[in-house]
Amino acid sequence: MWPLESESFRVLIYLAFGNSMPGKILITALSSSLAKPAVLAADYTPLSAVDIFVKDLGLVLDMARASKFPLPLSSTAHQMFMQASTAGFAKEDDSAVIKIFPGIELPKAK
Repeated sequence: MWPLESESFRVLIYLAFGNSMPGKILITALSSSLAKPAVLAADYTPLSAVDIFVKDLGLVLDMARASKFPLPLSSTAHQMFMQASTAGFAKEDDSAVIKIFPGIELPKAK
């Protein structure tokens, strides 16, 4: 298991998605959540919900599809947020998407 505070995890996220705009969406949701005191306190009170990302990324992908413009990383991010939504995290903060990744040891609520 990788602890949430692992610098290796932050580097892996950056290396996996680079500096692309779709990657930044996912990096923001994941890596910024690593620094959020709320995540470290296991508090997923929504400031922006998982389902907002499902909706917004869906709209982006619909427009891209209509223009025949490929957005493979946005598509992957959309799938991750949909998985988080169906796993019961729909109304939680968007940082709750991190809960779908196996092998990450998240802090427990106190």
